[in-house]
Amino acid sequence: QSLIAFYLGRNDRPSAAAVFRRTLSLTLVTGVVIMCLLLSCRSMLPAIFTRDPAVISKAAMVLPLIAAFMPLDAVASVMDGVLLGSQEAAWMSRTMIVTAACCAVGLTMGQSAGWGLLATWGVIKFLTVGRLIGNAWKLASDGYFVEDQGSVNGQAATNSAVNGTITVNGKHPEKVNGVGNGSTVREGEENGPATTPA
Repeated sequence: QSLIAFYLGRNDRPSAAAVFRRTLSLTLVTGVVIMCLLLSCRSMLPAIFTRDPAVISKAAMVLPLIAAFMPLDAVASVMDGVLLGSQEAAWMSRTMIVTAACCAVGLTMGQSAGWGLLATWGVIKFLTVGRLIGNAWKLASDGYFVEDQGSVNGQAATNSAVNGTITVNGKHPEKVNGVGNGSTVREGEENGPATTPA
């Protein structure tokens, strides 16, 4: 969140988008690892908190659903941070209002229909789904998911200028004579100043 705000404050949206994509990848991998751990320990974890067989059975039934949402929860949290760093709190508020309203309707219907514990947790997890959809829509519309090719070409041109090289037809780098800062030497000055015959 702070890095996004830092780069946006410098009007450097491509760098902010690059930070988002790297963070998103790391978070997604972490979420998958946590999901696997929860799935492998779903029969042992409830026993840490209770010895009631009925409670352990119910918890073990719900844990796979919670585990499956771990990567999605992680991704949604990263997107929350990016939007907060982008000062998009208003968008996030509207997204959560709509998502919470849908969730409330689902819970009300579930209570009337006598849905079980697993279905109730599924409705609660719609908070994650709605948040994820809303955040992804906003970030995609702002170009955070796609690398800015223009910025890449601009950076390459800057690097070439710093190194004193030029590219001919995008293929053949050549050294600019006597210059290390990217400037060029005009024709006729390459071999020194011209002299006037006496």
